[in-house]
Amino acid sequence: MKAILFLVTAALVTSCATLTTENPISGHIIDSGVIAYKDITHVYQVGNRKASEASGLHISNSTSLIPLELGSAFGMRWEISGLSDHSEVTVRYEAHHPPMTTEAGEISTGIVEYLPHAVYDGKVSSIDGFQFSEEFELVAGIYMISISYKNVNLESHFEVGM
Repeated sequence: MKAILFLVTAALVTSCATLTTENPISGHIIDSGVIAYKDITHVYQVGNRKASEASGLHISNSTSLIPLELGSAFGMRWEISGLSDHSEVTVRYEAHHPPMTTEAGEISTGIVEYLPHAVYDGKVSSIDGFQFSEEFELVAGIYMISISYKNVNLESHFEVGM
């Protein structure tokens, strides 16, 4: 099993979000730090890495200092607003980390994924992050999690095991 990406998704609808002049698109990070969760509900492949969806996600400790331990999870809770209700948007998720040599001998420095989110009350929000699930992932250094959509770029940096 590879690194696990956490995300919370809602039921999806088929229309696209549109920009309105009354509500410009904006976003912010609500909280960031150590992630706790109840259950992993779905595991899937993203390139040469594993990703997952989990229930009961929350930031259990607001911090940028993360322990370098197997099972540690960290990331950010974010929100983007100014979107059309009853639509869907696709955000770009990125996690960048120090070089890791996978079990297959490949060097990995991050993951990029496009994640669909349903819009409710003109907003999308989620918790996205990274979890150390394999020994080879235990590399100290600076990790960065980002979410991008149109003109919004939300980014959080973490010092892991330093």
